[in-house]
Amino acid sequence: RRPLATPIFVESINYKRCNCKVGVPSNNRKYEPIPTVAKINDIRLMYYDEIMEKFRNNKLLFDDPYEVKKKKRENYIRIQSEFSFFLPIVTSYLRIHECNNIAPTCTYWNNGIAYCRDYVDVRDCIPYLCYKPHTGPVESLMIYDNKLFSGGDRRIIASDYRTGNILATVARSSGEIPCIASQLGELYFSDVNGAVRSSQITFDPKNMIPGKTHWEHSRSVMKIMWSLPTNGPCETHAIINHICFMFTCSEDRSMRVWSTSTYDCVKVIDTKSLRSLSLLTMAQSGRHLFVGTTGGKIPVFSKFNVCERDDVHNCSMGTVDKSYCLQITLKLPPIKMASGHVSNVTSLLCCGPNYQYENLWAGDSVGYLTLWKVPRRGLDFKPLKSFQAHNLAIRGLVNTWRHLITISDDGHLLLYELTTLVKIRK
Repeated sequence: RRPLATPIFVESINYKRCNCKVGVPSNNRKYEPIPTVAKINDIRLMYYDEIMEKFRNNKLLFDDPYEVKKKKRENYIRIQSEFSFFLPIVTSYLRIHECNNIAPTCTYWNNGIAYCRDYVDVRDCIPYLCYKPHTGPVESLMIYDNKLFSGGDRRIIASDYRTGNILATVARSSGEIPCIASQLGELYFSDVNGAVRSSQITFDPKNMIPGKTHWEHSRSVMKIMWSLPTNGPCETHAIINHICFMFTCSEDRSMRVWSTSTYDCVKVIDTKSLRSLSLLTMAQSGRHLFVGTTGGKIPVFSKFNVCERDDVHNCSMGTVDKSYCLQITLKLPPIKMASGHVSNVTSLLCCGPNYQYENLWAGDSVGYLTLWKVPRRGLDFKPLKSFQAHNLAIRGLVNTWRHLITISDDGHLLLYELTTLVKIRK
């Protein structure tokens, strides 16, 4: 170790630092020990042993390592408890997309924010797998029992979305496959010739059994949807929590209602307002059925034998069945496409926080999202917001318990918070 230099004020009185710990040897004439009490301008010169003893008494150096570690741990717990106390208060004033700024603030908040549900939901929304089951565009998707059924290249392929392994080719079609859906262990998919085919889903997709085919439509079926489970026994079959009907909409300008028990078409909805429009998508709430069409119009139909219209029309007679009666027609903002025509309704979704049917979301062919408030009674659909979310057509709307997910032809997927209607991730 390099010896320490003697201070100048010590050399001024003819003293020199010896840099030893045991004192001056008795046979060394070069150095002599300083007196017991030696001062230089009120600065006392001390022996090494005296300095160490003073430090030990004052606990400035050479503390017990266990005591030092214990004090540091207590200080860490105290600071961590203070930060943990303020973290819930801070997050209550932040939006979901602003919680990302908490993590790099300090170590304590970085550990604590990992238990914030809103932050974790957004943080974990990252792609973890990418594979290519088709050579062309994917037209429809459906997940069932850890299997992904995708439609494209005039066929339906089953794959394991956790590993990306292709399992089997389930079915083949004569054209595009606009929609794939599942209900009660059966796979339903539509065809461009108006057919709706079904197959029994098995553990091994290679052994799937073809089922019934519905041939009522004359053109491509764009959407397949089932009614909500009934509250208690249904009126038709007296089955508790029964799904009684299946709905299909097609480009042949008609919508059909099918019985899930007999697989027969029980109702054809083709009112005058639909005869000049193609039906592209559907959605439903607890009381109403919404249909997205060309021309930017959304007809609203009643699902039950109840009509809330005040004017005189076909179902004003007391003996007429009022089910699927046209209640009101909603319209998108007058935004035109590049061709000069009014934008089409390409996607519909009725959702809200905690899976409540509170709002109606509509995406159009120019990338605009329009939102209405769904009334609990009456037909007062209040428009809440309309804004451009994408640059091209919005092809899909999906919701979670708190988020709305949109996907578009511009290649972007957006996440919106359902309560504040704020975009939180792109």
